Amino acid sequence: AGLLVASRQGRRKVFSPVNVDVADALAHLAEAGFDDAHGWQTDDVVMYQDALRDLLTKEVTLFLQRAAREGHGPEDLVDRALVAVERVTPLILALRRKLIREFIDAAPLPEGTT
Repeated sequence: AGLLVASRQGRRKVFSPVNVDVADALAHLAEAGFDDAHGWQTDDVVMYQDALRDLLTKEVTLFLQRAAREGHGPEDLVDRALVAVERVTPLILALRRKLIREFIDAAPLPEGTT
C-alpha cells in the first residue's frame, strides 16, 4: 500500500526509524484485532495517509506563505517548522479523539443492541 518505504544499503533493505514506527503501529492494530481475519485490510490505512497528505499540503503551504511574509531566514524557518511539528501533533491527536467521541455519541446504535 506504499505505507513502508525501504532504502538499499548494498543488498539489504533498510527501513528508517519512521518507517519502523509505522510498521509497529500496524502490528499493534493487528494485535488488537484490526486484521484480515476481522475484515480490516492494511490498504484501509491508506485513508489516513491520503487525509494526512492533504492536510500537510495545506499546512506546509500556509506555513511557508506566512514565513515568507515575515521574512524569516532559512535557519529560523527550520527551527520554527520543528517547533510547529512538536506543538501541532498533540493538537491533531486531541482533535481526533474529540471528534471520534462526538461521532460515537451521535451514532445510532445497530438494531438489537442495548
